[in-house]
Amino acid sequence: MLVQEHDNGHPEINKLGVPLAVEFAKTAENRRVMELIYSSETFGRPYMMAPGVPADRVAALRAAFMQTMRDPDLLGEARRIGIDIDPISGEELQGLAEKISPRPRPWWSKPSRLWNTGRRSLIHSGSWPGLSARVAA
Repeated sequence: MLVQEHDNGHPEINKLGVPLAVEFAKTAENRRVMELIYSSETFGRPYMMAPGVPADRVAALRAAFMQTMRDPDLLGEARRIGIDIDPISGEELQGLAEKISPRPRPWWSKPSRLWNTGRRSLIHSGSWPGLSARVAA
C-alpha cells in the first residue's frame, strides 16, 4: 500500500489517487495526532512576528511574501535547479496553527508516546528532490 505522509499531499500524487495516511485513522483522536505530526510539513520554515504587530504591517509582509513566491525570476531559477515552489499563504498557515494548537494535555502528549514506543510502523518519506518544497508565510 502506498500512502502520503503529509497533511495535504502532493498535487501530482493526489491526481494518481494515492491516499493520505490520516485517512486511515481509526479514531478522531488518532486523526488529530496524525494531523499534528504531518502539519510540520506544511509549516516548513515560517516567518513569524511577535504578538501585537499592527494588522496593516502583517498584511503588507504577507502580500510581499506571496508576490515574491510568484516572481518569474524566482520561479525560473527554481525550475532550473529542480525545486517546486508551492507557497502557502499566511492566512492558511495561521488557520492551521489555530486548528492544531488548542489541545488538552493528554492529547498533546500522545505524539511523543507514539514515537517513543519503539514500534514505528510508518516509513518517513524523507525529501524527494524535484518533487516538492513547501514554502510557508
